[in-house]
Amino acid sequence: AAAAFDDILARQATVALGVSVSTDAIASRRLPLPIAMHGTGLRKQVDLAPALIWSAASLALPHLLDTRAADGSVLEAGVLDRPAIAARVGHDAFADMDAHGWRSFLASGSRLGRDLASAWHAMQAELGGGQGDTEVRVLRLPPGSVAPAAPAAGRRPSLLADITGDRERCRFDMLNAEHAAMPPGSRPRGLWFGLGKESGLFLEALPRAYAAFSPAEWAEAVARYLGLPSPVCAQLAAAGARLARSGSQRPIPVDAFGDALAAAPGVAHDHVAKLRHDPALNLLASLARGYAGTYARREDADIFGSVLAGVPPAGRAALRRRRVPTVDLVVVLNGAGSAPQLVQTLCELKSISYCPTRYGQSDTRRCQAAERRAAAVGGERRRACAQLDEELFGMQPGQVGPMQARLNSFPPIRALVIGSFGEWSAGLADLLATFSHMGADAWMARMGAPSRDVARAALERHMRLQLAACVVRGHAQLLLARAQMARGQAPPHRHAAHGVQADVDACGGVDGLCFRRGDGGGGRRGPARGG
Repeated sequence: AAAAFDDILARQATVALGVSVSTDAIASRRLPLPIAMHGTGLRKQVDLAPALIWSAASLALPHLLDTRAADGSVLEAGVLDRPAIAARVGHDAFADMDAHGWRSFLASGSRLGRDLASAWHAMQAELGGGQGDTEVRVLRLPPGSVAPAAPAAGRRPSLLADITGDRERCRFDMLNAEHAAMPPGSRPRGLWFGLGKESGLFLEALPRAYAAFSPAEWAEAVARYLGLPSPVCAQLAAAGARLARSGSQRPIPVDAFGDALAAAPGVAHDHVAKLRHDPALNLLASLARGYAGTYARREDADIFGSVLAGVPPAGRAALRRRRVPTVDLVVVLNGAGSAPQLVQTLCELKSISYCPTRYGQSDTRRCQAAERRAAAVGGERRRACAQLDEELFGMQPGQVGPMQARLNSFPPIRALVIGSFGEWSAGLADLLATFSHMGADAWMARMGAPSRDVARAALERHMRLQLAACVVRGHAQLLLARAQMARGQAPPHRHAAHGVQADVDACGGVDGLCFRRGDGGGGRRGPARGG
């Protein structure tokens, strides 16, 4: 029955995900893992069956017999105290797990006892493929001493959760080890260690606003997340399609994963290149205004406008040949200190595409491609300002001119980077955390949250879901638009390509951030999970 259910679920998952994972061994192993472990959360019932048997037995057997005191008096009556059961299980066996526990029952010869022992040994054998440092809470216990691990604060003991967690962590660590052993330049390795904790969040977002994927966009997003060939690019690659570029630049062959298509520079009529950048920038500005309740302005040219107004006559000709430098996002944030002041902060949003040199490092830490790009942003802006000081104001190399002085009047630039596989740099995650802290007080009553901390956590999760969906969908839109161009068709219209414009209503508003009231104790009933 469990296998039949899994077959039905696999067929439905293929329809829901838009792609089939049956042909890819790694994708098939990732599918049942939790989203936090770069899976989809579609657990197989066949896998869960041994844990379910043990969980049900641990909930039932200890309560069948009477619990007795040392003098023989009954402290707690069992639900089915019978001599035959007592002979197999033993009175008070579960009061001392080290000495008794399950030992009598497993050795009693009963069918359930044999099934439990067999299931436990099979699950322990699975740990043999894991790494020695894998966190194992219960599966290394002998069968006779099986009991739930001490739960975290606020949670109940759960043997099912402990066993499932042990097995999933083992499988995740096995995938880690296998990918670490691959050559540094291989794409599967770059994908696996490029994935971040935000990469799969789009799977949890409700299909509205920035998460309103079209069927084609959804299939592209899921295929990229699971490391499968792009549905649209695989067909073009098989046909030998190429993407034309402007001028005399050579056309770029389309590969099955769409990596070359997404990274291609110098493409004519290439407003679609902004499909990853602009919607994410719009959304960040909207989140700052709508949820943090602060000032935010995107693509701000006024930051350096006052400086450029004072360019001497000798530099005006050079100024006419240069674009006025802009800042992607100017936002007012809480400063540091015991009495923080609001500080105008400059943010630069960058997007990176997959290539072996960027994602092919030997480092096995996650999201390092995004972090390396983020580390370079501040220096790039400083060098750009120094060059303008030399060209426009006649400064000598090493001298601090008006442009550098203006840049230095702000806190260090916040570098926000979105990667090729839906991952973010730490600076972007920190920015959303700052937004949630700034908006928690105002939104606590509006959502009906029982405390400020609950409101802040719900607000941050809501923003992460929206931005994760926006980032992943933007990459899918870019691939589809450039695939259309590779077919020789006109690219999508500029405004149609950029999709939903950002405002607080498009981000979900209050609808996705509501708590139910009236639970009697003021506790949390849970937010409406929304995108």
